[in-house]
Amino acid sequence: MPLSWTWNLLAAGLFMGLIALLWVRSRAGRRPRAFVEVHPRYRLFLRRQGLTEARHFLDLSAAVISGHPGRSVARVALTNDDEAIYAFLKRESRISWLVRLAGSAAGAGFVSRSLREARTLEALQREGVGCPEWLAAGEDEHGRAFLLVRETPGATELRAWLRRETDPVERRRLARSLGAALAHMHAAGFTHPDLYSKHVLIGMGAECVQFLDWQRSRRHLAVDAHRRARDLAALHATLTDDLAAVRERLACLNAYCAGFAAANSSGLPRRAFLRLVLHYTRRLLRRRHIREKRQPSLARGVQEWTTLNEGELCIAPAFFAVWPRRSPQWLALDCQPKAPGQELTRRWLTTDGPPALLVRRRRRVTLTDLSLWGEPRASVEQRHAELLLRLQRHAVPAPRVLAMGRRVAQGRVESFVLTQPAAAAVRLTTWLARQTHRPDAVAWRRRVLREAGALLHRLHDATCYLDDANALAVQSSPGEEPIVLLTSAQRVEALRRPHTGRARRDKDAIQRALKAAGCSRSDQLRFLAGYRRSARENATDAVGPRRWPGYRTDESHVLQGDHAMSASPADSLWSRFFVGARRLRHRADWTTFVGADWPDCIMDVAVTDRFHAKQGRSTGRWILYADEREARRLSVYLKRHYHLPWWDRLLAALRWGGGRSPAFQEWEHLAWARQVGVPVPQAVAAAEYVGPWGRLRSVLAVEELHDMLPLHEAVPLAAAALAPADFRRWKRGLIVEMARLTRLLHDRCRFHKDLYLCHFYIARTDAAAANLMWRGRVFLIDLHRLGRHPWTWLWWRMKDLAQLLYSTEIIGIDPRDRLYFWQMYRGPGPRRRADRWLVRLVLFKWRRYRRHNARQKARGRR
Repeated sequence: MPLSWTWNLLAAGLFMGLIALLWVRSRAGRRPRAFVEVHPRYRLFLRRQGLTEARHFLDLSAAVISGHPGRSVARVALTNDDEAIYAFLKRESRISWLVRLAGSAAGAGFVSRSLREARTLEALQREGVGCPEWLAAGEDEHGRAFLLVRETPGATELRAWLRRETDPVERRRLARSLGAALAHMHAAGFTHPDLYSKHVLIGMGAECVQFLDWQRSRRHLAVDAHRRARDLAALHATLTDDLAAVRERLACLNAYCAGFAAANSSGLPRRAFLRLVLHYTRRLLRRRHIREKRQPSLARGVQEWTTLNEGELCIAPAFFAVWPRRSPQWLALDCQPKAPGQELTRRWLTTDGPPALLVRRRRRVTLTDLSLWGEPRASVEQRHAELLLRLQRHAVPAPRVLAMGRRVAQGRVESFVLTQPAAAAVRLTTWLARQTHRPDAVAWRRRVLREAGALLHRLHDATCYLDDANALAVQSSPGEEPIVLLTSAQRVEALRRPHTGRARRDKDAIQRALKAAGCSRSDQLRFLAGYRRSARENATDAVGPRRWPGYRTDESHVLQGDHAMSASPADSLWSRFFVGARRLRHRADWTTFVGADWPDCIMDVAVTDRFHAKQGRSTGRWILYADEREARRLSVYLKRHYHLPWWDRLLAALRWGGGRSPAFQEWEHLAWARQVGVPVPQAVAAAEYVGPWGRLRSVLAVEELHDMLPLHEAVPLAAAALAPADFRRWKRGLIVEMARLTRLLHDRCRFHKDLYLCHFYIARTDAAAANLMWRGRVFLIDLHRLGRHPWTWLWWRMKDLAQLLYSTEIIGIDPRDRLYFWQMYRGPGPRRRADRWLVRLVLFKWRRYRRHNARQKARGRR
């Protein structure tokens, strides 16, 4: 290709990329429309709290327990007369277009993190994956977003549960439950990039496992081995060896492999998958935030911040311990005294304990204060406070943060930080020089040297390095053991990644300082021994292959059901073309009712009860008894296919993949639907007859749903039996379950293709009962046309919804019910453009169904 053409193509690509970038920025730059989406179960409760608009949720006063630039998590308490709910409020102060673009790429739409997580939680609840319950989500007109998630009562963090529980039986039960829950999550198509140990909750029993923090989760049609291994590696890397033994980790992995293999037959062998998990574990342990999550959890409330003045003032819990009877409003930037002409001011404040240092900075806004996307960067004081909090999480004794604040107004940036350094602290070298004249303090001296080495390693583990070798100090009081601490965070430089050269330089500098202070070679070796001991304690020993002895390499983890499968003894290409062959599947007790020779006569047995035949197939009910006394009864529906298309007959004779008959296909569809949580009838037996001379016949026996009614009959009965208010509640619960089952299929690109109301069944007693919990009580039948269409999903989704809409033209269903189904099917959040187009397509297809059936009825009258 000529060079000019190359440059032209490159210029065209850059131009198209610029156009796409401008389009995305224009969408992100639009004034957002305020909205609030509330979970139907909590709509009345939140309305009584006065929480009806997005600003009401965003202005709730609560203690901030964690935060990132532009977003925070707070714990709130919502109390009513007879009910109290504790929840976590996730707030986003600004939503960049990159965040919305990431949500669109994940399939959640051009939305914020909060709404993306709300839609993910809704999908997880449909799938039955353990997760918290969302209460409300929304955005205001200023571009801020929120998500309110309910706190699970009685739940315990995984690490706290493992420290508390010592019973080996309960620990093994938890390992199996955790492995099964992870397998169910991956089988449903979800990945969790933040699957750390602190994001796993254990309920009242070891079987109740929940996962938190789904804002970066994505859903796939099939989760490959690398994504699954990466999720398990994140959990494995954040659990230290003292919390979970190797055998317990193996029990969890065995349960995971067994559960995932039962839902998905494809996958790596166990040993290869284990090597992949360990590979990702070693990669994750190179990251600082992963090593930080291996540290012991802080006490609850230590880093829970209280925000005031719309986020301009942040108060730490330690502030109220220092000034218990003083309001923090005196720290507001408008209330602090200003020194004219000075950019930086320092003031020491008296307290009941050690004095506190208030550092304030005031200067003009420059380009360095803004990020590439025009958002304000963190100030020097904010970075100083964040560094102290990081050191606190890594168990490094350092000055305490009491408060911090920041404000950008009128072209100026004002910020401050209030800290409390330790009292009576002297340099490490000075303290050691004083102890040389005290022979009774030899034990303390050795202990201080080892603690100094351990503290330096914890600093390096936090990717922090010293700018001054004299940054380490010792705090000692009469009669108490000395404590090694860090005098100031200003003598520490924080890096993004570990730096081996800086770590070696810090150790050499401190050894030189110790030698200058008169310490012997043995003292320097004690310092290095403390450093190495801390390194061994914080390293993981469970990532090497030698730590996994006796791991089973057999692949017998596929769960075997109670079904038997057999084929003809001479099942070859010759027999299928010229003699005939058959394949059988049946339940273990099937031969008790029909005898061992059932394959020879089942295609010719006379079935007259509820018999229906058309287009080369027939359906009828067959009642069987196990003995002459009729003590055991089995009622099945026989679906027999006598004439099939030539293409299926040819492929069945060639055995191209096998199972070409409708009976075997529906058998597989029923097994798959039951595996993913869709209530379906029980398949009892199936047979496929191939040949001779290109013939193909099949039969399927499905157990009857006893004492159940289709919805097109049950809804009019419920309308006549229930009071109007009870009937509305009855329909609302039923609609929620129908929408859940429909989305359960459509989210996996599986489509029923005959999704009429007559194919949904409920118990006859449920048609006259109010206040039901409908989950698992609605059955779906007739899955022989169920298909997976990942490329043409829009057409089949439109067809399913149009069929269901057409079949709802019965007594008891009004337009409000159809609208409510659409709201439950669509999920939380405002309507998207794709949703509006889908509605138009469904209505177009629905009108075509009505016209077609009107023509069929007119022909029937003639």
